[in-house]
Amino acid sequence: PNIGGALTQMMEVIGQDGCHQLVDDGDATLLVRKGKECEGKFAADGSLPDPNSTEHPESKCLLQLIKNSIKVDNTRYTRMVAKLKG
Repeated sequence: PNIGGALTQMMEVIGQDGCHQLVDDGDATLLVRKGKECEGKFAADGSLPDPNSTEHPESKCLLQLIKNSIKVDNTRYTRMVAKLKG
């Protein structure tokens, strides 16, 4: 199964910056928090996350999702975190 695609899709809300509440086992929370962190680093120095910087398969997937996201919208997770409750 495409876990990364499922995570990304579940957080999309048409006409909004993303979901405003997460109830998950930690993967989506980690994606949003790490996404915001990587967006901040991109804003500061233009660097993108490197999926090859880790051997851990789930971390590789997470970093690739964030890298792809930043190329399309470099404040997606930052905006989402600002509205998340919980």
